Amino acid sequence: MKICVISHAFPYPGIPQFTFVAEICKAMAAQGEEITVIAPQSVFKPVFRHEPVIPFKQVLKIDGGKDIVVYTPKIITLGTLPFLGTRVNKFFTQWAVTKTIMKYVTDVDVFYGHFFFEGFHALPEAIRRNKPIIVASGETNVTFRKEYTKLLKEYLNRLKGIIFVSTKNKDEAIKYGLTDGSNSIILPNSVDASIFKPLDRKACREKLGFSQDDFIVSFTGYFTHRKGSRRVADAITMLNDETIKSIFIGRNNEGVEVEPNCKGILYKGFMDHDQIPTYLCASDIFVLPTRAEGCPNAIVEALACGLPVVSSDRKFNYDVLNDKNSIMVDPDDVEAISKAIKTLKEDPERRTAMSKAALEMAKSLTIKERARKIIAFIKQQTGIN
Repeated sequence: MKICVISHAFPYPGIPQFTFVAEICKAMAAQGEEITVIAPQSVFKPVFRHEPVIPFKQVLKIDGGKDIVVYTPKIITLGTLPFLGTRVNKFFTQWAVTKTIMKYVTDVDVFYGHFFFEGFHALPEAIRRNKPIIVASGETNVTFRKEYTKLLKEYLNRLKGIIFVSTKNKDEAIKYGLTDGSNSIILPNSVDASIFKPLDRKACREKLGFSQDDFIVSFTGYFTHRKGSRRVADAITMLNDETIKSIFIGRNNEGVEVEPNCKGILYKGFMDHDQIPTYLCASDIFVLPTRAEGCPNAIVEALACGLPVVSSDRKFNYDVLNDKNSIMVDPDDVEAISKAIKTLKEDPERRTAMSKAALEMAKSLTIKERARKIIAFIKQQTGIN
């Protein structure tokens, strides 16, 4: 099956973004599917964010499977500038995606949009070639901007299936009239079990130069108000315990107000995705008080490493977290976050039980199995053999 994936972004050395898209593409390619990815890059990112310029074409080698071809056309964007910004972003993204498909994607069975807007950008070529569209819905909030509504009915008629990462996302899509739910499946995000897996904590700490005696709290994600990086730091500060150390893996997207600043930070900054398991496995617990998600990849990765989780008591977590593998709190309540950290620090038996429950949940969240289910779902919904 020839699948053309449209994504908002794709990872590149030095830019660990949208790694979840790369992982599912690799997993499908490893199972014999022919994957082409189109992921536009703003011409302004290398200038203002000092990111590397991604080459227009990359070929990713897949052991035992088919190579993935990634096209990264350059586009002009104006960020979230009111009124003009969204229109400019849509126009240039649509133009770049359509042009790239027309020139370089000679044959395709299905267009696969990673999020609703990206699926929409495949619409002109899906219509011209009479091909179906499948969407993976993992948005923080499932909405549909007015700039897209003129062709919304035609888009939904072309949309043959939706893969939701959470019940929350499915309910939102039904609320906004994007589906009645009958053409969908819920598949929470997943991990590469060969990378994200339990590792010996003592060995990981020795490798990283961390003390064996400290209690280490880890966080991964962008440093933003939504993700709660500063709230984790403030919760640790509130405890005033010198034996509590922390790891903050990510990058700052919103300035000094979200910068983790508690004492005892062992590491702060972004890193290549395959380095993260060593840091997670050196930790005692994982904390992510995020306000909104589709299904947090970072939490699934933490579960796969056997970490007890402290996260948000909100619907986007309910497909992967429960009272056996996590403590769920109000993500805006720093005192509650602090109390959860203290509770787990003082109860090693509970941590052990939660670790076992985390690993049990992770058994069903492997990227290989998720890719198999996605491929089967696409074939079921489109009639492609």
